[in-house]
Amino acid sequence: MADAQVETAAISAGTGSGGGVLAYGVAVFMGALLLFQIEPLIGKYILPWFGGSPAVWTVCMLFFQILLLAGYAYAHVSVRFLRPAAQATVHVALLALAVGVMAFTRVDAWKPVKVDAPVFQIITLLAVCIGLPFFVLSATGPLLQAWFARANPGKSPYRLYALSNAGSLIALVTYPLAIEPTFTRRAQVQLWWVGLAVFGAICALVALRARHARPAAVPAAGKEHGFASFPLPVETVVAPGWARRAMWLLLPMCASVLLLAATNKICQDVAVVPFLWVLPLSLYLLSFILAFDHSWWYQRWLFALLFVAALAGVVWALFQGVDASIRAQISVHCAAVFVGCMICHGEVFRLRPAPAGLTGYFLTIAAGGALGGTFVALAAPHLFNRFIEYQIALVGTAVLLLAALWLDPASPLHRGRQLAAWMASSVVMACLVIAFVKQLDKESVEVTRTKHVDASGNETWTNRIDAVTVSVSRNFYGVLSVKERDPDKPASRRFALFHGGINHGLQYAPGNENEFSVTTYYTSSSGVGMAIRAFPRRTQRIGVVGLGTGSIAAYAEKGDYFRFYEINPEVIRLASSRFTYLRHVRELGAVVDVVEGDARLSMESEAPQDLDLIVLDAFSGDAVPTHLLTREAFETYYKHLRPDGVIAVHATNKHLWLPPVIGGLAAEFGRKAVLISDNAEEQADGYATDWVLVTNNRAVLDSEPVRLHGEDPKRGKSLWTDEHTSLFEILKK
Repeated sequence: MADAQVETAAISAGTGSGGGVLAYGVAVFMGALLLFQIEPLIGKYILPWFGGSPAVWTVCMLFFQILLLAGYAYAHVSVRFLRPAAQATVHVALLALAVGVMAFTRVDAWKPVKVDAPVFQIITLLAVCIGLPFFVLSATGPLLQAWFARANPGKSPYRLYALSNAGSLIALVTYPLAIEPTFTRRAQVQLWWVGLAVFGAICALVALRARHARPAAVPAAGKEHGFASFPLPVETVVAPGWARRAMWLLLPMCASVLLLAATNKICQDVAVVPFLWVLPLSLYLLSFILAFDHSWWYQRWLFALLFVAALAGVVWALFQGVDASIRAQISVHCAAVFVGCMICHGEVFRLRPAPAGLTGYFLTIAAGGALGGTFVALAAPHLFNRFIEYQIALVGTAVLLLAALWLDPASPLHRGRQLAAWMASSVVMACLVIAFVKQLDKESVEVTRTKHVDASGNETWTNRIDAVTVSVSRNFYGVLSVKERDPDKPASRRFALFHGGINHGLQYAPGNENEFSVTTYYTSSSGVGMAIRAFPRRTQRIGVVGLGTGSIAAYAEKGDYFRFYEINPEVIRLASSRFTYLRHVRELGAVVDVVEGDARLSMESEAPQDLDLIVLDAFSGDAVPTHLLTREAFETYYKHLRPDGVIAVHATNKHLWLPPVIGGLAAEFGRKAVLISDNAEEQADGYATDWVLVTNNRAVLDSEPVRLHGEDPKRGKSLWTDEHTSLFEILKK
């Protein structure tokens, strides 16, 4: 078969029906808009089904990137091996099939009963529900750009790529600001299907018109006018070598890793919500838009300096951890994403080929993005026991920038012509690596440095090890570490469980007289401690969402029943091996069950449990489990709670003031909410906490501790539902 591009080397741009710029622009823009509207929509839709973990979005992004690659591959093969008429026929048929399939798809029908293989289950669900429409939309952009280049030989198609990314950016910005708060999830799916049908009709018209376009003369070489203003570099007409092709793959891969790793970092410390998904992704797309619009947007020297500043900010933020404000964390990490992606995309644009090679070029870029997603979602959790892919992406960006400088004949680093530039770059790289290694050391060993001044005024410093990390493990739900505190002090030696940088409970070492005491967030002066002690029935049935170390079970007495819901199998393993609360209370005669899986899914499928108390304490890192604090979630809880029962919500958070959210939920169900703020950190083993008790049980509400320390948590401006949650309303100043 003759090459289709050779056969149709010239198509009329002005007199033929296939060369209209507006039609191509509308189709490309609308396709990108739909493509990126469905991403946060479907991610939000399935998030509550998989425990609200930050990894849900990462796996979704992996799926999107793989389908994008598949779409680009189809476009490349179609343009290379099919005649124009066949290209149009095949694509119109796929569009019609996608619209038809989407009309009969019901996402809710694929809701899992149990989550035991989350990565596989998420990818399978997405493939069935939106796989074909996403594939067709992914292919439309590069396919229409190739048709445009063929129909308009004197005009560059690269601006269409920027227009495509502009549509994607608008989709992402409007979703959390307009679409999500206005429409229910089901209404969003229906509206999206209508948009898909309209887009299919427009794209079909473009395809059919292009199919019948008349041949025209090719303009003189080097004259580019009309749609794009930038000239293609002369050297890109020559077939690119292996080094340039490798950079087409590695630069987008690095940008993808940087985007996903930074998003993971932000969501772990704040919340898993669409706004915090789309903010870094919007900056990622903005870098594409700017880089592919015109070469003047990316000034290498400027972004190299900005990258050094961004690296300094990231190092500061990593050392600060959750102690840094939410605004500072988001600002620093988003700045790093934008600057790093501008470097990656700016350099890959500098290395672009002539229009004849654009489908292969975009295919390679898509392959790089998919490889980056695969690395973060699948490889990294098995290769590393900590989240270090963020640091790897930052170092990788610096290395690739140096490689791009080496490949550029106009660069001072080309063939080592300027030793000083090489030395400066090496110093920056060395400092970066050392800083990241030191940050990992800080996570492993906590050291207190104390200054001593003798009678003569001489200063000396001593170091004391406060904690040593004895185990680290990682899976889909995050990084868990066990730290041994005061290892050289038998009287206070204890072990703490950390999820990310947040303590999830501690226990004194075996044999210590305080081994089974209640510590951290659950002391007798905490809200949950008050609720358990004030409840009128002697034997109690208590459900706990979030296992941690199992330390809340220390309240159990003979005949009590504790039912823990825990989605992370690694937490269950550690609570049953490294910590001994569960084994101890069973020996005392209490019954303890641990249900593995998402609490909401488990409770929805269970018979009523007749619980006296439900404790909600399922934080991951310092992120808010928003799917557990919605009206729909509380409806499920009340199915299992006795009429006089209590819901105790752990509302402690460094960045967000959650009590008004819980107050609104209590009012929705006709219950009273009481905020118990406890300064238990004055005790040796207690932490300051905020608990909100939701109940109409007068014995609990009128008990002396609750009556003396309780206060009204107020009611939030909006009621949280599965359709809408707002973090802006509860940000701490």
